[in-house]
Amino acid sequence: MSFTLINASAGSGKTYTLTRLLAERLAAGLDPSEVIATTFTVKAADELSQRVRSTLLDRHQIEAARGIDSALISTVNSVAGRLVTEYALDAGISPQVRVLDDATQKAAFAAAIDRTAAAAGVRWGAMLARTEHDGDERDTGYARKQAWRARVKDVADAARTNLLAAEDLRAAAHASWEELRTAAQLPEPGEDLRGRWLHELGARITDFEADLAASVDAAGEGVKGGPIAPRSVNKARGDLDSLRRMERALRDRERTPWSSWLRLTGGSFGAPAKKALAPLALEITEAFAQNPVWQQDLHDLITLILEVAAESLEAYETYKRELGLIDFIDQEVQALRLLQGSQRVRESIASRFRLLAVDEFQDTSPIQLALFLELSQLIDEKIWVGDPKQAIYGFRDADPRLMRDIITALEGGDTVFGTGDVQNLSHSWRSRELLVDFSNALFSPVFAPDGEGLERVRLAIPAQRQETAGGGVLEVWEATKHDRRVVSAQKHAAMIAEQIRRRIDEGTFAPGDTAVLVRSNAQRACVVAA
Repeated sequence: MSFTLINASAGSGKTYTLTRLLAERLAAGLDPSEVIATTFTVKAADELSQRVRSTLLDRHQIEAARGIDSALISTVNSVAGRLVTEYALDAGISPQVRVLDDATQKAAFAAAIDRTAAAAGVRWGAMLARTEHDGDERDTGYARKQAWRARVKDVADAARTNLLAAEDLRAAAHASWEELRTAAQLPEPGEDLRGRWLHELGARITDFEADLAASVDAAGEGVKGGPIAPRSVNKARGDLDSLRRMERALRDRERTPWSSWLRLTGGSFGAPAKKALAPLALEITEAFAQNPVWQQDLHDLITLILEVAAESLEAYETYKRELGLIDFIDQEVQALRLLQGSQRVRESIASRFRLLAVDEFQDTSPIQLALFLELSQLIDEKIWVGDPKQAIYGFRDADPRLMRDIITALEGGDTVFGTGDVQNLSHSWRSRELLVDFSNALFSPVFAPDGEGLERVRLAIPAQRQETAGGGVLEVWEATKHDRRVVSAQKHAAMIAEQIRRRIDEGTFAPGDTAVLVRSNAQRACVVAA
């Protein structure tokens, strides 16, 4: 058995290398039907098939090129679904089982969450208000409130891709709370001092109001020599109004967010208000973490999310079972269980396939990694390709650390496969030298902070590209010295447009050679208009 893991940065010839290796094996006599090759998109799978076919045709391997369609080259999910369908009887399911598409799956799972969350949301409404987790998951703005139902879905999705059942989530509640207590170094619960803080706030407001009155004349204009300087009077008036509103809101201790109490320790108040609040702010800062109700709210929030996630999983499984449905994750789970539990299936796979190629390995989720490892024990030759720096499927629980750990294990011989061959594609065949240098400087401290494994991170320009890869300009444009979000979208777009205009005038840019990448269609409209 052989295991080759190719660490390939962007533009280093990953697809070319994988295509060449597959074509070489097919040209040497490997039957295309003995190949499993997984990618992460249908388009990438089609491209890989076409490239292998073209390479074989270039080498005059006509028969191998004709047979490429018999190879199992597809997305991870499609490969898993194909195995489940072919071995359906071994899995105890119908070969005609219907698979939920992505949109239907999301709707069905959302319905399961809604059914289980409705009653819980009413029961725990006050706690959710205090912790500001009573937001609407459909709100895509930058509101402070979070949607606890969205957290439920996150937990349930992560549980499924990590093979955790409902009972596992329930059992995790206490451990999760203890882990949070330890990580945050929470003190032992003390006394709930909110009543005392509210009383003290009233006294502070009264004193602040007196200071403000002593700092203005009959016309309300600031006067010199008062407790508050004339230039600060207007700000102080606004702060006084804000404090009065906060005091009224804080009287509702049942639902007032905890963050409202913390705003008294700083917030956006001016110097006079901060001075008036200083004794109270110090007391809140020192005693807040000891508040027993706050600590209980954190405990209850963790328990609520895990419990509702567990109930949602059970409701969703019941829905699928009653209608004879499975979804994409079920396909991967079923395929994994077949490989782990059926000796007949294992023997059949081992006799059918001789090569397993895994592309974009850095985007592998835990369950997919388990599936690949099971297949790899049955198939003689493995070629895995990826780049931790290009991991983009974190929302599907992909973790670049999985690839990094596999590389370490292969190099150390600490796998069931023994020592594997780890190849690093270290030349950039696409980018200019300035961009390569920038990439090296950006990623080296992240992926090789102590210098170990630096060869897996850094790229170099090959000798034959030295002349063509030179030139160009690398710049950083700062919209503001502060956080960019303080600049309006229109103003930010105008800044970009002005910089582009200058460089077009200088001859550095040409309009048709310029691309601007933005985060949303709304931002795109702003940039185009500017």
